[in-house]
Amino acid sequence: MKQRYPISLLAMLTLLCAGCQTTGPNEQTTAPGDTKSMTYVPAGQVARLQMGDGQYPTLFSAASTAIWVQPVMGPVASDGEAATQSTDTTSAMTQHFHVFECSLESMFSDRSIAYDAVGLRGVQIHLETPGGKRFPPTQTMMGRDLAESAQGALKIYGRTVLLAFAKDAVPLTSQGSGTVRLVLEGHNTTFYFEWLPQPQMVSIKQEKRQERVGNVKQGVKRSLEKGKNVSHRFD
Repeated sequence: MKQRYPISLLAMLTLLCAGCQTTGPNEQTTAPGDTKSMTYVPAGQVARLQMGDGQYPTLFSAASTAIWVQPVMGPVASDGEAATQSTDTTSAMTQHFHVFECSLESMFSDRSIAYDAVGLRGVQIHLETPGGKRFPPTQTMMGRDLAESAQGALKIYGRTVLLAFAKDAVPLTSQGSGTVRLVLEGHNTTFYFEWLPQPQMVSIKQEKRQERVGNVKQGVKRSLEKGKNVSHRFD
């Protein structure tokens, strides 16, 4: 899926990445591949908003989505040079940060609350790891453009937000069938976006068990066949 990022957001991404390009003399870098086998890989990049619990289930619209931005998802640009620069910025960003692009919508009956909700005013955010740990965003980048439309008597507000979580502070590793959640809490209500792990990450133990069961069945079958052959000899 190709994404289009506002110039203002790209500028902020560039500034944020600039502070992550160098490694101090006392800092140690992890050798490539050291944690690759444990790195959490989502089954898909797009997640839809889900209701957790609380008093206001309509605070955010079900049309709200979040994209876990990956290095290959370069933004669209009108000319080749701009596209290359934007893609490089996104790649640099995702090298150091877990990045989530949230498209938030609200058509809450109280317009002032709906307006504040999509701007994350009064809303707390955290990323929940497969192990259950919670981390606040390192950086929140708000899109300047506010989308407004109407559905009957209700006003619909929409805004795009980029959330960045530093990878060195928020390690995401696979832990069984645990998932990654981006949680929004506000007005005594909880919502979340959830990314399931790739199937092979949760089924490897099951596959091994099935393989062992299959081997046992084959062994029993061979034993029975040998028994039949022996009994025929004595008939």
